[in-house]
Amino acid sequence: MYDQTKEFLSVLRKYYAIRSNNAKASRETLVNELTSTAERKKNYESMRLRYTNESVTNMVENSNDASRIVEWRGRLVQKYYPIYFDDHRPRNRFDFQANFFVPTKFFLGNTFDTFYFNLVVIWSMTLLLYLALYFDLLKRLVHAFEIRWKYRKKNT
Repeated sequence: MYDQTKEFLSVLRKYYAIRSNNAKASRETLVNELTSTAERKKNYESMRLRYTNESVTNMVENSNDASRIVEWRGRLVQKYYPIYFDDHRPRNRFDFQANFFVPTKFFLGNTFDTFYFNLVVIWSMTLLLYLALYFDLLKRLVHAFEIRWKYRKKNT
């Protein structure tokens, strides 16, 4: 069993090394293409400086933390680069809880892009609150509790 596990981990390490090398090569190709001339390099640097925030990058990547993997509730959890961690194990079909900054949300058995999922949630809550204001639901709810409280005190 030990030898099989060792072999499996070796193959897994090679697989992810190849994927990492391919991703790095792809990034290098893209950066080289964007910086091929002096003018393009100047544009690339100005864009990088304009749109990069080191504090946000450090927070999202959690690159300053010394512990990269921790054990939590009997599971190993990756703390390094949590933005790329997309493994979500929902407790039920309505569990859309996910790590901070993950790219997808799991809801009703499907995976949704976080941006669009959040937009739908915000707009549905806006619609719900609009309907509550339009039909005076808060006033009716307070009045119902007030009446219930008044009659409850008289009966006891």
